[in-house]
Amino acid sequence: MAIRRHPLDIHAEHVRAVEAAGVTPPPEWTALKERITAFNRMATPCRDHLIDAVIAGAPAEDIAKLRAAAFAEPAEPPEVGYAVLHAGYEELCAIYRPHAQANYQKIADKFDKAAAEFSTAAQLVDPDASAESIIVNNEEQRTAWAELPRYAARIDSLIAGLRAAAELTGTSTKRQEAQLALTVDATGLHRRRVWAAWHDTGSRAGRWGALVRLGATIRAATLDGFTEYSLPKPFEEKIERHDGMVVAVTIDPEDAEVAQAPTPATVAKSPKPGSMRL
Repeated sequence: MAIRRHPLDIHAEHVRAVEAAGVTPPPEWTALKERITAFNRMATPCRDHLIDAVIAGAPAEDIAKLRAAAFAEPAEPPEVGYAVLHAGYEELCAIYRPHAQANYQKIADKFDKAAAEFSTAAQLVDPDASAESIIVNNEEQRTAWAELPRYAARIDSLIAGLRAAAELTGTSTKRQEAQLALTVDATGLHRRRVWAAWHDTGSRAGRWGALVRLGATIRAATLDGFTEYSLPKPFEEKIERHDGMVVAVTIDPEDAEVAQAPTPATVAKSPKPGSMRL
């Protein structure tokens, strides 16, 4: 059975992932989080203060008050701690919320830069070309081929921060459909082939090489009007007659979707295209 995590822990995890990607949280957020962490560590604060008071030789009146508080401490209901955590969580969210969109854009810019480096190199040379075939190419192509895995790794390293930043704006990225739409513009492409490329683990540059080869654009999506990239429709079985014989034919409905979609030349492009299904 999965352990249910407090929303505060999830929120803090997202903020730290964004910070690991190079965008620090507001100072007031960090200060409050540290106070909440200190509160969580106070298992028996009254008893601890009583011990310190006795050792230090505090006045008897102070010791008596601390003793009474220490005796009452074990009976403290858990609701008190929950109330503090809930209030702290809401305040942390309120502090971070005005910065969430700008912080997402900062990570999106980093992601787009890494994606542009990868795509430029992938246009010069096939990422999956053999080392033997690359030897006869020019120096620029050999350099691009050698650097492609590093560029792909750079893109991968930014995924966690990008997703966390999106989550902090209120955009869910838990589903694969959201993760693909967040990082790839596959407008007008064959949906089943896009998903096959997304799950490609055998290519030298991973999914990114397969997606670029297919014609997709790697980029961080704008979150205004963000839409997940749908899974392909199931294959359909159709009975047909050929030369007097009845045969079962498998049809991919996504073939028809691509035939009806606008060609890349007629698709309007913007600096950061969205991810709506066409």
